Amino acid sequence: MSLNYANSKISEAEYLQGELVAEFKHEFIDGEAYAMAGASETHNLLAGNIFAELKNQLKGTPCRTFIADMKVKVANDFFYPDVMVVCQQDNARDGVYAASPSGTGAANNVDYYKQYPVIIVEILSKSTRKFDKNAKRLKYQNISTLEEYVLIDQTIAEIEVFKKKEHWQAFYYYLGDAITFESLGVTVLVEDIYYQVNNDDVLAFLQDKNQAAVQDTDANPMQPPTPPHRNHAMINNDVLRRLRYALELKDPDMIDIFALSDVDISRDELLKLLKKDNEADYVPLNNKLLEQFLDGLIIYRRGKQENPPAQIKKPEPLTNNTILKKLRIALEFKEEDMLSTLKLADFELSKGELSSFFRQKGHKHHRECGDQILRNFLQGLTIRFREQD
Repeated sequence: MSLNYANSKISEAEYLQGELVAEFKHEFIDGEAYAMAGASETHNLLAGNIFAELKNQLKGTPCRTFIADMKVKVANDFFYPDVMVVCQQDNARDGVYAASPSGTGAANNVDYYKQYPVIIVEILSKSTRKFDKNAKRLKYQNISTLEEYVLIDQTIAEIEVFKKKEHWQAFYYYLGDAITFESLGVTVLVEDIYYQVNNDDVLAFLQDKNQAAVQDTDANPMQPPTPPHRNHAMINNDVLRRLRYALELKDPDMIDIFALSDVDISRDELLKLLKKDNEADYVPLNNKLLEQFLDGLIIYRRGKQENPPAQIKKPEPLTNNTILKKLRIALEFKEEDMLSTLKLADFELSKGELSSFFRQKGHKHHRECGDQILRNFLQGLTIRFREQD
């Protein structure tokens, strides 16, 4: 949900009293109340789905699951998480004011907010993505009982889970995956969270799942359908598909980029390379072809050199480090651009850490670029080129 700007500073007591009679919900940040705009259908579906999954699986435990209308207090701020789970006695009885029939308000020990959640879930939207992934996340991480912070994307089927026991490192989950919320001992399928959501990822996944079911039934009617499988490692096809989306490249653009590296590819061949590894007609993208695409991207964005220097160095094998290096060249990114792009995906590196990825292998300061760093860089590109106003 997006926030409208506050008008003036108020006290915590004034906020809590006003919230009981307000027509719209407000979040309270640094002494200011911000009105919350309404949520989309997709937002409501996602919040309702994960709420239902958690609530059903937590029956018979001390844990309670709350959705949308229950506040969480963080220091002197108040937020309305989309979903949260509280597993200990958490009665916030701080002289909250309840509206009396006369409208004057009378002190009443009622429970209108929580202070000790174990899990908080937020549904990302274009207007709140940056705040939820950065400022709000840092505030939530100060909650002593919080173990997991979950961000669910509306536009693509991607769920990000920050885990306290892993020093708040983010872990990513996609359709075909199962998420185990270790603090609760609960496992939820990503496809159940995205139930009835109609974005491109979900529609493609369901189509593939139906095709797999038909094929399995035809092959052996007595066997249950094979569930879709997803390779958790970052593969070349993922890089190609994410670049296409981040840079808003159309199919003809992609074909032209390949052609700039003397690769003749048809649209049908391209579409097979853009499929996910659990989809029908998927064709794996080998290192040579991805490298040719990246070289073509450099020419596409920067133009062809009239007199290119003679090749002296031995060509580097394609690794995440070389992918990152070629993207930096293609986008004409300086060090600050690289760091700020990673920061958009809520992944911060020092200048020294970044430079280590561009060192020659064998150099004492060389560092391998892991999948998580490349994935976050590509996510940052998406936010930079598609989502920032």
